[in-house]
Amino acid sequence: MGVSHIPVREAINQLCSEGYVVHMPSVGFFVRELSRKELADLFKVRESLEVLAAGEAVVRMSDKQLERLEGIFKAMRGCFHKIRDMKIPDWSGKMIDELDMLDMAFHATIVEAADNQALARIVSDQRVLTNIFGNRPIKAQPTSMVQRLAKICRWHYHLLRAFRKRDLTMAKNATAVHIREAGEYVLACIDREEEQKRKDTTLPWSSDPDELMKYVRNKYLNMEDKSLRVPATKGGSNGK
Repeated sequence: MGVSHIPVREAINQLCSEGYVVHMPSVGFFVRELSRKELADLFKVRESLEVLAAGEAVVRMSDKQLERLEGIFKAMRGCFHKIRDMKIPDWSGKMIDELDMLDMAFHATIVEAADNQALARIVSDQRVLTNIFGNRPIKAQPTSMVQRLAKICRWHYHLLRAFRKRDLTMAKNATAVHIREAGEYVLACIDREEEQKRKDTTLPWSSDPDELMKYVRNKYLNMEDKSLRVPATKGGSNGK
């Protein structure tokens, strides 16, 4: 990277203090993995914070900021239509990145309009955490990508309509449901991923000769090895 050890070490230590990285003594630094409960807790905190931001923003948002919010939503909707019409198959590529950027800009405009620097900093940190760790199980999505993106656009429209009307209750409710629904989706992805792992019948010892021999001794040579835990297969415990 062309920099000395000191700024790299300071950067890693900052990532540790912010919860993105963990340090294992004598081993190294690793990207942190959040449990299902930790992610659920993050979304609960984020919901409370963004509802507060929406409540502050709806009465303070300037005409210029509202105009920007309108423009961002139109760009989001246009981007979604392109993704749908082009039949993009997965959550990768330039168009998906573009939609993510617009989503962040939409919410950043709301937080900016709230005019609370402390709140803006905390909301930003929470969004980064949920975006990094919440997108991990995206391949195990319980619904199609197009359905998911359509729902995201719909909730952003509800938010925009609330700000157009300067309706405090509508803005808070729309924000709460939007963030809560996003959290439920991420948790559903995690649950689906875990379910797929449980159903996976791939032999875990396919690349491990020792485990393979344990299985053969147990099943075919009547030499029981209690250290081996044989997984169930599609045909039941006997493999038929």
